[in-house]
Amino acid sequence: MGRIFSFRTNFSSGELSPRMSSRIDMAAYENGAKQVRNLRQLVQGGLTRRPGTKHIAKLSHTNAVQTASFLFNIDQAYFFIFSAGRADIFHRDGTACTALTSCPWTASEVGSLYTTQSGDTMIVSHPDMPMQKIKRTGATTFSLEAYAFEEDTSGAPLRQPYHKFSDAAVTLAFSATSGTITVTASASLFTSDHINTICRVNYGTGSAAAYKEFKITAVASGTSATALVRETLGGTAAQADFEEQVFSAVRGHARVCLFSDQRLHFFGSRDLPNFHFASKVSAFFNFDAGEAEPADSIQEQISEDQVLQIVGAASLNHLAIFTESMEVFIPKSDEASISPADIAYKKQTRYGSGKIPPKEFDGGVIFLTRNKATVREFLFDDIQQSFRADALNYLSEHLLVDPVYFDVSLGEAGQAEQYAYFINSDGTVAVFISERQNKIAGWSQWSTTGSFKSISNIADRMYLVSERNLGSGNELFVEYFDLSLDMDSVVSLTNGSVQSTWTGLSHFANQTVHVTTDRSLFLGTFTVDGSGNLDLGSSNTVNNIQVGLNFTSTVETLPALVSLRTGPGVGDPVRLVRCIVDVVETFNIIVDGSRLLIRNTTDDLSAAPVSKTGHEEFYLLGWKGADQATVTITQDVPLPLTLNGVFVEVEI
Repeated sequence: MGRIFSFRTNFSSGELSPRMSSRIDMAAYENGAKQVRNLRQLVQGGLTRRPGTKHIAKLSHTNAVQTASFLFNIDQAYFFIFSAGRADIFHRDGTACTALTSCPWTASEVGSLYTTQSGDTMIVSHPDMPMQKIKRTGATTFSLEAYAFEEDTSGAPLRQPYHKFSDAAVTLAFSATSGTITVTASASLFTSDHINTICRVNYGTGSAAAYKEFKITAVASGTSATALVRETLGGTAAQADFEEQVFSAVRGHARVCLFSDQRLHFFGSRDLPNFHFASKVSAFFNFDAGEAEPADSIQEQISEDQVLQIVGAASLNHLAIFTESMEVFIPKSDEASISPADIAYKKQTRYGSGKIPPKEFDGGVIFLTRNKATVREFLFDDIQQSFRADALNYLSEHLLVDPVYFDVSLGEAGQAEQYAYFINSDGTVAVFISERQNKIAGWSQWSTTGSFKSISNIADRMYLVSERNLGSGNELFVEYFDLSLDMDSVVSLTNGSVQSTWTGLSHFANQTVHVTTDRSLFLGTFTVDGSGNLDLGSSNTVNNIQVGLNFTSTVETLPALVSLRTGPGVGDPVRLVRCIVDVVETFNIIVDGSRLLIRNTTDDLSAAPVSKTGHEEFYLLGWKGADQATVTITQDVPLPLTLNGVFVEVEI
């Protein structure tokens, strides 16, 4: 028998899949863990307790929600919470701004709305809903109205895209060229949904082509409709050269919207799922195709070997378009933007995307595949001059559980790391860290009392909606991750002098809570009374407290690697003799059941405890099978913890 050391100098590979248990040949095994729960991975390789959440407000409803960000500038950033028929809006500082009501989106559409924003305007799209425009009208006020295409000063024509949806041979004939007329189709064409649809017909040819508009006001049958002429028609005889407006009740509306390259882009609809429409340059409401000049509207079909339903888009140095069956991009030069005359769609990879919007992250664009099982990175290869879409979660596939939404953080004050947060359908969050330059990529899982429902980055602050039962059934709460907090749904209170009784905790009424002071001393668990008052007892007189819901942080190492002259010691019993943990400014840690002692018997117990930094030694007991030779490090109280690495002495 002998003793050796097994080193876990970092946890940069995060929590690995149970399917990785035999992959001791991979570098990820050396830098990974069996569990990383409620811990935040650091670029240096260590782990720290994940940030707690700050309580902002309780929503007035419990409907399904979807969130989005609105960034007017760094100081004027907003958190949008969409639910059936409404949008609740909060300022980044936590102030409730307003609630938009009587909104057109339904409960079934919430969760698949698409948003884009430029300046003071947000566009909201869904294939079953007319596009909407939300405009910031003041520091705390917003307005909502249907998106409207620009029209000529005389009222017509309307600068919107048109398309002929019927067979090429179908014709229309007209009873007159002006006023209220009867329109007769050569084949069944009209439905009641055509009412209020604008169409146009062309009686010219070549350079004399001139489309004239009319609006359907009533439908008598599939071949007969009443219309109001908007521009005097060029004739009445049957004519096959006619078109309908692209976005309408009968044909569906835009699925995806995106501001990019000084244009507003609309992608796909129910009846034109693989079409791309873009406004004129710097004219976001004008989709006039004109003469295909560089600044004119773009109106193109993405044609491949199958009909592509566009479900997402993102813009970096090129415009990337995500469909249900493949990924394509529009190349553009550094000197010029895309234009109608030279636009091209280049097929790249065939993984297919889900309907959750892709996000820019670590120099690329990450997206969820159609089956929601894989996260891929759409990254441009300068050498190949094409995109690749590498999987990011193959080593930790178990942490992704039918995600419902995700967003990213590219860093914030006190946080150098960038993370992608995937809200799972089970209420957990799968958190991915990436730092390409240093080859850091790993996953962890965060959970809470209740469940996380949605998340959005609001000017580098991760806002979220959580569902919790705090005594009145499941309710929705607005919160954000705060690096200075160690619990969830936290209310922080301060007073000029020390005291033991506190007020202002109404959302914790009749609930058991955890309480800390100075982020260094755990005061215990207490019950808030029905009026939101908290009594800590005469022995706990302090001038500041954090009150919230605790969560347990856990890291479990992978089985210690024991290398013998004959090869890896797989299956042989081993004894973990001792564990040395490298900690930084840590107040609480438990290693395989043994608690770190923060205070000595000679300490002044009236003074705040001092955190531990350095190497702390724990002795372990018992023989184990090699596959069970793990060390579990946990916290049972909400205080700071940072773990740089673990050293385990193993006897064989």
